[in-house]
Formats: sequence, structure tokens, C-alpha cells
Amino acid sequence: MSEKKKDYVVPAQKREAEGTSNSRRLRRAGHVPAVIYAGGAKGTSVTLTSDVAAQLAQHSGLLKLQIDGEKSPLTAIVKDLQYHPISGLLLHVDLREVRADQILLVTVALAPTGESVGVHAGGILEQLVYDLEVRCIPTAIPEDAIPIDITDMAIGDTLTLADISLPEGLTATAEPDTVVFSVSAPSVAEEKAEGEEDAEPGDGEPEVVGKSKTENEGAE
Repeated sequence: MSEKKKDYVVPAQKREAEGTSNSRRLRRAGHVPAVIYAGGAKGTSVTLTSDVAAQLAQHSGLLKLQIDGEKSPLTAIVKDLQYHPISGLLLHVDLREVRADQILLVTVALAPTGESVGVHAGGILEQLVYDLEVRCIPTAIPEDAIPIDITDMAIGDTLTLADISLPEGLTATAEPDTVVFSVSAPSVAEEKAEGEEDAEPGDGEPEVVGKSKTENEGAE
């Protein structure tokens, strides 16, 4: 008999002051502003420590948000994460309160397991779908990436959604013939590139180093 999963509890503090300047002060103090939404109501502003927020960014399943001063935690999922475009710093977290019987549209990760016979024979594995949108109730949301066995895939084989057995309770929104993995033979382009290594200096077109001023204009 499998053990019941422990609740993933996330501590949070209520946040009264809002606005850009206050959010900057919070981040300098090692915190990340967040909002939890419930239905169509206005969101409740909270604050997470930077460590908790970083862990939350890696969590894809249900969580229990325990806000200071509240008796019971809220059942929620991560709705959105906002990062700084240059530094990659986590700037803001949006959470969504959910009910146990509520049908949700969520995105789950897919990950290959094993080494395909095609790759062992020199083929190249291509993953065309990394994140899959599914319908499910909150308790069915996987906490980790869904493992997909690719061991039997030979060169020339493809694996579609119709070939994959998703965990119980998950229904994909994409078409069944959507290709998730394929194993192809080494490309002609790669073989050509290897042959060019033996070319004599001066053969073909001259090598272009860098870009012209015109090509770089507007890049700032």
C-alpha cells in the first residue's frame, strides 16, 4: 500500500503595502511579493521568503498556503511566475486557490526515461513536446515530470500522445497524433559539416567574421 503524500506547506505573510517601490524594498530584504487569487475576487497580497519562492518555482502540484494569522491553510496551485528578463531573478508569484473537485487546465512536464535502441545505434532523439496541457482535478496534478519510456524506439520511430499512457486522472488537450518524441538518423547536414573539415583553405566562400554595422543597427 502506497503512503499518502504529505502536504506541501508554504508559509506566507500578509502584505498591506503594495506598489513598485514597496516590492523593490521587499526584494532587497530577501522577500518575493505574491498574490493569491480565488475565483473572480480581488487577489490577496502576500509575501514569501526568497528561499520559499525559489522552491515554489520548482513545484508543479498542489500546495497548502499557510498565511500568518489564519487558522487554516489555503489549497492552491502556482498560476504564474515573473522573472527579470536580464538577471533571471524571480520577481513575483501568482497563486490560485482551488477546490478539491474543480477541473483545472494545467501544464505538466514530460521527461524521457531509458536509452532508446535507436540512440544506441547512433540515432538522434528529438523531444518535440516538453510541457503538456492537461485537464484534471487538483489532487491529480503530478508533482514531478511524467516519465516516458523511450527504450523501444528505433531509428525512424515516433512516439505520439496516443502511444503514451498518462497517469490516471489526466486528459491531454492536444490531438492524439501529436508527436512527442522521434528518433532520426544523423542528418545529412552533420555529415556534410564533417566533410568540410578536410577542405583546403581558400575553397568556397570567404568566412564572414562578425556582423556589419548595418546588421547591428537597432539591436540596442
